[in-house]
Amino acid sequence: MNSEIHFNFIQKFQNVLNLLEKYAFLVQFILAIISFILNLLHFVIITRKSIRISSINCLMVGVTVCDICRMLTTIYRYLELEDLEYPECITVSSYIKAYLDITSWWLQDYFRRCSSWLDIFIANVRYIIMRKVSGARNSKTAQSKLGFILMTLVFCTSNLIQSMCLYSIQIVEKRDIFLFSNCAEHQDINKVYKYTINLRPIPTDNKMLLIRTYIFLDVIFSHFLPSQAFPILTVLLLRKIQKMEKSRPVVRNNRVAENNEDKHPLSTNLIIFLTISSFLADAPLGCIVMIKLFIPSGNRRIRFLTDLIVYLNILSTIIIMFRPILCFSMPRQYRNTAKKFFRVKNATYINVVPITK
Repeated sequence: MNSEIHFNFIQKFQNVLNLLEKYAFLVQFILAIISFILNLLHFVIITRKSIRISSINCLMVGVTVCDICRMLTTIYRYLELEDLEYPECITVSSYIKAYLDITSWWLQDYFRRCSSWLDIFIANVRYIIMRKVSGARNSKTAQSKLGFILMTLVFCTSNLIQSMCLYSIQIVEKRDIFLFSNCAEHQDINKVYKYTINLRPIPTDNKMLLIRTYIFLDVIFSHFLPSQAFPILTVLLLRKIQKMEKSRPVVRNNRVAENNEDKHPLSTNLIIFLTISSFLADAPLGCIVMIKLFIPSGNRRIRFLTDLIVYLNILSTIIIMFRPILCFSMPRQYRNTAKKFFRVKNATYINVVPITK
């Protein structure tokens, strides 16, 4: 009895999601355009010469590049793909177009993972700088060289994981078998398309071992680890800030602290925002993908979980859109650079002093 009630609730909830689905992709497309414009402006501002180069700023540039690329893939998929939910349902008439469609899905996961780990490194570097604020060793931590090294490490490591996905699939020309059953919602699965994609024989013979391993690693490194690391680093950072508030007179007299951007809440607000957003979007998304990995393909819950992924992606797009806005809470240097870029001048007041004889 309870199982029937549970199934009916899921079915009714899924019907509501299906009604909103055609608008959901349009909303995500519009939000992606807005987010792309905001992050592009943020990239131009943060890379200008007036912004002092540091390790945190370098990492923030890397995060912004990842967010811009993610929004571009979202825009491309909405304009070019027939099925926006299942990457295995790619059907095209051009071999180059097939590679572009596969690459759009590939880049989405790649830049999501890079962005998550760059955010973690921002929190780590910020905590190290705050911890060693009274010593001279933190000068190396704040240098831009560390930011470039960490950024290169993240991009290269993520590429190794993502190569498993790219290797496991292949483009098939006029294959004899029909499309997957989940493609029937947006396409005719009985039609013979010129180019489609399928798994390579090696992972197929091993019960999709390679693709399952990739999904498992992607969930662990893109969702679970960041969602666990952010709260720990945030708590440590806030505790360190409280200790510094008590000893602020000592810190104010330290020239090293003044030269290492620790007199401003540079990225503390950003780290708190990333922690909250990780719990709202990344952690639930990782749980859903992991659950789908162990559910049989014919199960009706697959469709319900896929709809939830669509709305979590919309939430993730909104979070990316608010990142540049949050950066205006950074030091005055960023705000002044933004005002100069948009040619916004501060109001000037002229005091007229009468001349008396």
